[in-house]
Amino acid sequence: LRTLVDRADLMRLQGVGGDVATLLEEAGVNGCKDLQQRNPEHLHATLTKAQENSKIASHTPGIERLTQWIAEAMVVAHAAQE
Repeated sequence: LRTLVDRADLMRLQGVGGDVATLLEEAGVNGCKDLQQRNPEHLHATLTKAQENSKIASHTPGIERLTQWIAEAMVVAHAAQE
């Protein structure tokens, strides 16, 4: 159940669908609260490896997109705490 909640949390970010949320989970990202603390360059490297191994998503999100999602995740995680 926790996995589904985390996946739904990630899917609140613009451009994150089910396959990308699953890829993020494969890379160890557990929801927006976790994503907001990630380094985009390191996360990109981890996602690239996860994508090569699993072929979950159609592509690996780029560093610029990850940076946007991390910024969005900060807003989402902060709003959830209020």
